[in-house]
Amino acid sequence: MLETQSKRIDPKPDPYAMQPNVLVRNPGKVEPKTIAVDSTRPISRLAAHVHSSNAIQAINTALPTVVTFNTTDFDLKGLFTANKFTIPLTGKVTGLWLIHGHAIFVKAAGGTVRELTLRKNGATTVVYSVVEPDVLDSLDVELLINDPTPGDFYELVVNQDSGGALNLTTAPEKTFFEIVHLW
Repeated sequence: MLETQSKRIDPKPDPYAMQPNVLVRNPGKVEPKTIAVDSTRPISRLAAHVHSSNAIQAINTALPTVVTFNTTDFDLKGLFTANKFTIPLTGKVTGLWLIHGHAIFVKAAGGTVRELTLRKNGATTVVYSVVEPDVLDSLDVELLINDPTPGDFYELVVNQDSGGALNLTTAPEKTFFEIVHLW
């Protein structure tokens, strides 16, 4: 009786449980799990992160200045050139992107503001952050964009009105710029 029960054929067998293959999720079986690469799960995300390793970057009073970056921490697809991030002309450019910039001024009295701006295509301010001097000179700008236009570029611009030149703190964790293609 036990012999006949063990050879019983299931009328609705699970085809993957019997012969797992690499295209199927099958935890606990001999074949490894894999995830299909498609439009919702691209092979690699477009991403870049840069900072400045210069000792100082002086920002003159009342003169909006593009922040310069000379160290690329990572840039998987060449998004960063000439102190700006450019949306690629080809490949996966649609979807949601996150652009984030951070800058810290050296504390100094004088003036009324310290500003950080994310500028699009060299002219249009898309995100702006401002603080009063000697209170908290750390500024962040963040932007989520959906389906950007290929070829658009974004840059960080700082400004201050102390009456003299002020330096940005150029440590990698204090003044940086980054972009990530989220999906």
